[in-house]
Formats: sequence, structure tokens, C-alpha cells
Amino acid sequence: MTSRGSNERVVTPGLVIGLGTTGCLAVKRLENTISEWSNVDRARIDTLYLDTREETSKNISRKSSFVSLALPRHQNLEPTLPWITECVPELGALDKTREGALGLLAYGGLGIRFHWDDVIGKLDGLIESVSPYYEGETRVKVHIVGFLGGGTIGALPVLLAA
Repeated sequence: MTSRGSNERVVTPGLVIGLGTTGCLAVKRLENTISEWSNVDRARIDTLYLDTREETSKNISRKSSFVSLALPRHQNLEPTLPWITECVPELGALDKTREGALGLLAYGGLGIRFHWDDVIGKLDGLIESVSPYYEGETRVKVHIVGFLGGGTIGALPVLLAA
């Protein structure tokens, strides 16, 4: 898409959330496209990046919002392991000392719980920035972009609840 048209592209304010590394990469491409749109349209869309990998924050623009869903190291999780596997029994089979998708990165659902206040704070601020309170309600379309085969996608149910 190009910015040549004078028609507004964004009718309803929107929030686009990248969940996980792959989702964040897709949202970054979208954000690059949006940068060419009119100021009015850009003001109606904002982005949020959520990932268990801190490195993802290095690949997004400074004006974008990023919340790390990284968990403490395995040693620091040890006291909470019974609670973790009670909440999500499948996680008991994962290698909690491993850094990859079958290890700590698969704990997106827990990471979003650990960082709940940060996530809710960012969501509230971004929603308010694209759609101020108007006539008793706020209307925002929320789009979540994620890769279902990744580890961070475990945060999706908690994010939907938010």
C-alpha cells in the first residue's frame, strides 16, 4: 500500500499485538508499512510487542511498546515449580533448564502472569492513545499476531482475558 490516496485507511482505531518472535517480526513489517500512511491514520493504530526473548526489543523502533515476558532463571523458578505444573500440567514435561522453545521460552503463559502489571499498563495506555474515551465507551479493534507453533503463544489465553 502507498500513502498516495487521500481516503482514510483506518476507520476504527486499532491495536496490533505481536506475540512471540515470529508475531513480532510480522507486526514490525506492518509497522513499516503504516509509517508511510497519513498522520491521521497512523494516530489511529498502535502496536505492542510481547515476547519471552529480550532480543526482540532490539529489532523494533524506539517509539514502539515492548513488554518482555521472560521468566527468571530456572534456579529462581524452583520454589514456584509445583504451582507452575499445577496451572499448566504439560509444562512439567519440558526441560526447565533449556533456553529454547522446549525450555524456558515455552513459558509464555507464565511469563505474562509474571509481568501482568506491565502488560495491562501498556494495553491501557495504548488503547487510550488510539481511542480516547468517547461518549461512554472506547472502541478499538485488537489484532493479535502470533505463530501457533512457538513457545510464547502460551500467553494467548491470558492476553485474551486481559
